This record gives sequence, structure tokens and C-alpha cells, in this order.
Amino acid sequence: LSFSVFAKISQMLSQKSQQITLQNNGILTNTENIILNNLKNAELTATQIQEIIKKSREHTSRILKKLFNNKLIIRNNTRPYTYKINN
Repeated sequence: LSFSVFAKISQMLSQKSQQITLQNNGILTNTENIILNNLKNAELTATQIQEIIKKSREHTSRILKKLFNNKLIIRNNTRPYTYKINN
């Protein structure tokens, strides 16, 4: 590999590492921000959120669990569950 290619690869890996560190330090992902912005306007079910973010049911469930555990959202205990912003 030439030095310039190696430098670019090294820079990309460094940026990726910084992104992971930022996420682990409490910075929300783009998808999490989209969910929270949509929940500002209305209570939504997991299925409605899944349609908005265009992710699988499993992925949506993991994100909602993370937001719930971090006390950013509240889940109503009626079926189907609805989610809203935690004030």
C-alpha cells in the first residue's frame, strides 16, 4: 500500500473509533433522534415507529428498549404498547 492509501485507511479507522466512543458516552444515533422527534408530536406504537425508521422489528425493539432504559421514553402498559417522550 502506498503511504497516502495507508494514511486514508488509518484516518477512517480513527474516525470510526471516535464515533463508537461518542455513542457509548451517551450521544444519540441518528435513528434514535428520529424516534424522539416523532414522539414529540404523538404517542406511537412500536409498529408505527418501525415504519418511520424503516428498520426490522428486532432492531426497532432494541432501540426502544435502550431509550426506555435510559429513561428518555415512557411505555404505556396497554396493548399495543405506546411510547411517548419522558417529560
